[in-house]
Amino acid sequence: MQPVHLPGDQCTVHGYHWPPVRRTVVHHLMPRGMGGPDTAENRVNICGTGHDTIHTNIHTLCLHGPDAPLVGTRAERALALRGYQAWIDAGKPGHPE
Repeated sequence: MQPVHLPGDQCTVHGYHWPPVRRTVVHHLMPRGMGGPDTAENRVNICGTGHDTIHTNIHTLCLHGPDAPLVGTRAERALALRGYQAWIDAGKPGHPE
């Protein structure tokens, strides 16, 4: 079976899914609860699995810092680190994950 490429409603993290993803969710690169803005530059469409993994990693980073071991794909880990670093750069507003 071949991977399914999703036109328009594609997961930014994985790009394809098998079986096909039924829907994507909007992820805020710097989470809203951590002070992230609701702007186009801070949003990406991703699958639910990627979304859960990214938030798990952000939580781990908030508890243990940037050297903490992370889970998931390279793209999931990179988005978690990007959100964590944006939170650090903004002075740690809001509530950590």
